[in-house]
Amino acid sequence: MDQIITWIKENSEVISAIFNVATLAVWLFYAQLFYHNYARQRRPRLSLNQAQGYHLDGLCLLVNMSKENMYVECVVAVVYTSEGSFSQGITAFRPRTEQKSPQNLGSVTRQGPLSSGAYQSLGTFGELLQSAAESVKNSHKQSSPLKGEMKHELTKHIDALELRVAAIYGPEDSPVGARRRFFVAANEYSTDIMPEKLTTTQMTGPGQRREVKKWLHQWWMRQ
Repeated sequence: MDQIITWIKENSEVISAIFNVATLAVWLFYAQLFYHNYARQRRPRLSLNQAQGYHLDGLCLLVNMSKENMYVECVVAVVYTSEGSFSQGITAFRPRTEQKSPQNLGSVTRQGPLSSGAYQSLGTFGELLQSAAESVKNSHKQSSPLKGEMKHELTKHIDALELRVAAIYGPEDSPVGARRRFFVAANEYSTDIMPEKLTTTQMTGPGQRREVKKWLHQWWMRQ
């Protein structure tokens, strides 16, 4: 026992240094843990969800799941067909249910502030597909493959629909975005709209933000 006490006394400085380093490591670990938790909570997050069923009459909802308010700059629908992809801005698209008597700015445009925890309807998937299909028709000036006037007929020529949202998050200057793709499966009697993934893809990284800026540039050029 005396030998142990003597050894501790002789190496007290080393033991103290090791103890201090271990304490610092623990504090750094918890500090990093708290920082990551804080950063995760403050991270911008938009969600594109389906409501009222996986069919053409189902609603598409844009939900702000961030801690801060967001300003939606533009919403773009991209349809994928056997002949390629075609995009159409739907920022100013108004669902038929709101066309007769718009009550507020949200009934006229999808552009504008979206509070934390709030959502807005982008319309039904049938309306979104029909709006996006206009870009396909315009690219086939005389021989459009989308000749049917009914929504179900239009979807027979569409393989997938991708929705893209560009927004400004809180005090940040650089835009962020979100995207989600839905498969369009049409048969003789009905059309099913199924998401490709369980969650919405968040466009918040440096490279992804540059892609969002391209979305905005393309949208502005078409105005």
